[in-house]
Amino acid sequence: MMADTDAGVSTPQVQSTAISLSNQATLVIERPYGYLVTKNYNDMNLALHSSDLDRSGPDGAVIRGTIRNTNAEEIAFSMIVFNLFDASGNQIGNAYASIDFLAPRTNWKFVTDPIPLSNLQFYRVAHILTSSNGSGL
Repeated sequence: MMADTDAGVSTPQVQSTAISLSNQATLVIERPYGYLVTKNYNDMNLALHSSDLDRSGPDGAVIRGTIRNTNAEEIAFSMIVFNLFDASGNQIGNAYASIDFLAPRTNWKFVTDPIPLSNLQFYRVAHILTSSNGSGL
């Protein structure tokens, strides 16, 4: 899950790992109507099929890719987090993409928010957060 990735290179398949109930993290997600409080469930199976660094945007680079929900149930919320690195291997920031209500057995074509870092050289998948219960705690 931590393979270096640069433009034009596909990343390996990623599967989230199961956690015990005592290790669930609480997520507070900002929405247009307020904040949603839910739990992070890493027992959801997601497959990262591809990701590429696109530097052609006017506001900075973005990371584009495809994630597949391999579950038989909807995922209420999912976020992928990337660590960003310069040419010396120093971490210089993060990039994020998120989706609500990812349907079962479908693909999510994600795009991160613009990354305005001119010294960005490569990135790694840091974490994939999932919530299977959008109704809160």
